[in-house]
Amino acid sequence: MGGDIMSEVEKIKEEDVTVLDAPVFDELSLITVTQLPIIEEQLEQLKNIIDERTKIAVSLEVTEDNRQIVKKLRANLNKEKKELQAQYKQALEKVTAPLEKVQAKFKDCISGYDIADKELKEKIALLEDAQKEIKRLEVTEYFDEYAQSKDIDFLTFEDLGINVTLSSSVASLKKQISAFLERVVADLKMIATQEDEDEILVEYKKSLDASNAITTVKERKKRIEEEKARKEKEAERRARAKAAEQAVVNAVEEQEQISDELPFPEAEEGYIPPEAQAEPLEAPAVQNTDKKLKPYTYTFSFTHYDYSAQESLEKVKAFKPELIKFIETC
Repeated sequence: MGGDIMSEVEKIKEEDVTVLDAPVFDELSLITVTQLPIIEEQLEQLKNIIDERTKIAVSLEVTEDNRQIVKKLRANLNKEKKELQAQYKQALEKVTAPLEKVQAKFKDCISGYDIADKELKEKIALLEDAQKEIKRLEVTEYFDEYAQSKDIDFLTFEDLGINVTLSSSVASLKKQISAFLERVVADLKMIATQEDEDEILVEYKKSLDASNAITTVKERKKRIEEEKARKEKEAERRARAKAAEQAVVNAVEEQEQISDELPFPEAEEGYIPPEAQAEPLEAPAVQNTDKKLKPYTYTFSFTHYDYSAQESLEKVKAFKPELIKFIETC
């Protein structure tokens, strides 16, 4: 590849390149205006006539008697304007027609400059591209040898992002390459001291940024641990909920079994129904009124099941405040 490029360069060098001095063009001898377009125009006189006519027209008072005359005058003024515009257009066409021919001819005359510029640009680009390619091949070979000496096998020359230009010297390019690879060597040594060396190295090869690679791995491990802890906590919560639910089920089943084994209170000796134990409430005393009082008796009773009378009494006493509150809201 290098030989082909060099042959192209030599070919360009062998060409007889002559730098032409720009001639001093005499514009009178190259582009000559033989006769100026003559347009018989009396614009100042025409403007005075138009101003006088329009001034008279505007000063007229429109009445019912002269309304038709004024309308006719307005129409005549518009007609005059259109006729003048038509004459002006015809005059411009006569002037611009030869000018357009001159423009086309002049464009054709200077087209040689564009053709020459394009061809010279291509030849210059060919030479410069060849020079840059030769330079790039040299520094790429230097990169390969340097990287191999440092046991760096995951980089290419393109990964360095070094721009090979005509103005950059081979020495300066090699200096950039060595500095870059030495930084990579330092990064690899630092990564080797990390706990998660393999994971960090994978991230480093993506960005060639050691600090960012370490941070990325640490953040990822942190998120994994947080997710693991969340799942464990959720599993514990579900286990506790399931155990509590099972405990309730067991308690209900046990209570139902006990209830089935205990005799009904009515079957016990000496049992007195609550209706017989409750004393009727007396109506509060009120002042005499004309209305006749009527007695109303309220009786409240309930049955509580428990293992002993003492335990049952304690629970009923504890329920008393709630019972009073319920009655007050009725």
